[in-house]
Amino acid sequence: MSNKIKKTDGVKFETDKLEKGRSYESKLQELGIALVGSLHMLVRNVKLYGPENTIFEKPLEKVRDCINTIIAIDGKLNLQSAGSSFYLNDMLLRIETKYVETIRYLNEEFERCDVGGFALDKSVNIQELQNFIYIFGNENQEAASESGVSSRELKFFKIRSYKIVREILEHQEDTSKIIDAKLDRKRYALIVYARLVHFMQIYLDGLHGLGQEIPMIRSKQLIQDLVDVCFDYKQHFLGLTTAEIDEDSLPFHCANVTVMSVVFGIELGLNKEMLRQLGTAALFHDIGKVDIDPLLLTKKEGWTEEESKKMSRVPFLTVKRLLQARHLDLSNMHNIVVSFEHQVPFGKPLKSLDGTAVMVEPVVDLAVYTRITAIVDCYESLTHQFGRGSDDALKLMSSDWKHRFDPVYMNVFVRILKELDARILSAEGQTISFIEAPP
Repeated sequence: MSNKIKKTDGVKFETDKLEKGRSYESKLQELGIALVGSLHMLVRNVKLYGPENTIFEKPLEKVRDCINTIIAIDGKLNLQSAGSSFYLNDMLLRIETKYVETIRYLNEEFERCDVGGFALDKSVNIQELQNFIYIFGNENQEAASESGVSSRELKFFKIRSYKIVREILEHQEDTSKIIDAKLDRKRYALIVYARLVHFMQIYLDGLHGLGQEIPMIRSKQLIQDLVDVCFDYKQHFLGLTTAEIDEDSLPFHCANVTVMSVVFGIELGLNKEMLRQLGTAALFHDIGKVDIDPLLLTKKEGWTEEESKKMSRVPFLTVKRLLQARHLDLSNMHNIVVSFEHQVPFGKPLKSLDGTAVMVEPVVDLAVYTRITAIVDCYESLTHQFGRGSDDALKLMSSDWKHRFDPVYMNVFVRILKELDARILSAEGQTISFIEAPP
């Protein structure tokens, strides 16, 4: 899209840096896919030949060079098995569907040997790699520990247990559905979105006392996936909304605000780290609603004065919940700021003689993530909970409620929605609305 914001409140859109970032990610993808392919060949053949066999000479050199290059450019290597896919340094490897058997076989071997992945922060040599692939050979009868097996202890590799990795991923959608069904990008976007909703359902149930409480940190990989896919294919994501509202609509609201905020942030030129922070803040911005009567949350008509008072407490209830997480790292501080500020009006309206708001005078200096989330949260609530059409919601937000939002950000948001066409995609009985760029 054209006319991107060059600079606003510290947010810079720097084309050179952005292109370098994309090139950097592309390089990691290329190296990661090559690494997985080479590991497949080594793991398969070590059942027939010992690791020192000359057949492995060139492949081991290739793996060594690949690993050392990744460490050289990223400072670390963390390869993790995930269902029927792999993550490299917290980035999903986008491996072509024609290699589905390769990925399936390698994952099965990892599971058999209880290897969920491995981490490195120093360059490796051939001997170290031989010791690693020995784990998968027929000669080895010992279960691998963090440092491999006793007869061939690893100095640089740190093995991660497959069972532990699966526990971390137990609440995430099996990514094999993405590969086995040969889903296109739109359907992959739907899977990422569905996983986000699923996580919030479990997370909020835990806060309700309806199940085991899970830590917020488990959302990290989901947000990472969302940012990675949105960054390249945001036209497949914007405007994901459920067609029907029920008593369990809060997980969808949180997911929708997260998706739309990330897409909005991309349009403003935020980098990936900022997008991850924004996405996390948006995901948890309304968790205080678990302490509000569900019937009030789904009420489609105006609230009474008493009900309005209860709803005004949501930011405070959310901050209270966030503080109960008992960690005040940078990410949670962003969460707290956004949760508290997103209902605070940006300014006050300056009206003409006929009472029409013609300008907005800023009265508070809200954080960048807050300004984004405030707009998206309001729009999503109007169109989702209260059933207003998109045009009607934008008209209200640009007139009577104009003072509540940063006008620069609001103009960008309106332009995003107006430049994109709405299409409906039905998947597994759930109607999802996609808004994507016109051809």
